[in-house]
Amino acid sequence: FYKNIGKSNFRNLDSAFQQKVKLLQQLNFSFEDDKWEKKFVELQEFMQKHGHCKVQQGHPLYNWIRTLKYDYSLMKKGEPSRMDATKYLRLTNLGLELEIVERLSWDQRFEQLRQFKNIHSHVNVPLSNPSLGGFVSHLRSAYKHFMNGQKAQGLNEEKIRKLTELGFVFQAGKSPVVDRSTIKTWEERFQDLLKFKERHGHTRVPQLYKDDRQLGSWVHQQRRGYKAMKKGQKSARSGMTTERALKLAEVGFLFDCSHDRWARAVLKSPSGSDCESN
Repeated sequence: FYKNIGKSNFRNLDSAFQQKVKLLQQLNFSFEDDKWEKKFVELQEFMQKHGHCKVQQGHPLYNWIRTLKYDYSLMKKGEPSRMDATKYLRLTNLGLELEIVERLSWDQRFEQLRQFKNIHSHVNVPLSNPSLGGFVSHLRSAYKHFMNGQKAQGLNEEKIRKLTELGFVFQAGKSPVVDRSTIKTWEERFQDLLKFKERHGHTRVPQLYKDDRQLGSWVHQQRRGYKAMKKGQKSARSGMTTERALKLAEVGFLFDCSHDRWARAVLKSPSGSDCESN
């Protein structure tokens, strides 16, 4: 703003206004940032109205978003850019995809997310993965709209169910729309494990146990939670505690499949189906 005024015009401004401009300059206030904030607010309003940030050509925000993507490409190359980490996080958290990515269907993206989990054992996609990370940001933004009864592009109850079963966390302040009868406490899952042992003679539930996939997932979480606990870390999802670890050990639960022979000797666990590797 000030750079567009010019020195001669600045001298003609009333002294009170001059003082305000000087004060803002002393505070390192950027009038360019002020303009950026206004555009960001407009993008937020667009997102709230439409449930996405896919601005079409001809919209007042279209050229601004193109500039953002260009600035982002410069930042990635390590070149001077108006894009910074703070702006990047704010934009991607809103659901804006700054990376020019291949257009894939929802099912294709979901498959990528499933493969990501197979590799990393979680679905917390980092921002360093802009393609899949953008999809995840969009899911969370769309979920907020869905829970508020607003239009949520590309998201419905069936997709929410699939994502929830995969272990996806929406972080929208409300629980996803799922069948509440399938949600069980730690103790209830422990009882399911005992029933499995009565039936099969061991506690090595396959992670993809076809009769109860949630039990297989729970068992997998217990092993991850136990490893985290040994390292002094917390695992809220597994709910692991020292007492629960002892309770599982007493029924022959194998916490580390890589030491299967040792665990069977100590816990006197009966041999049986293969224990999935973690």
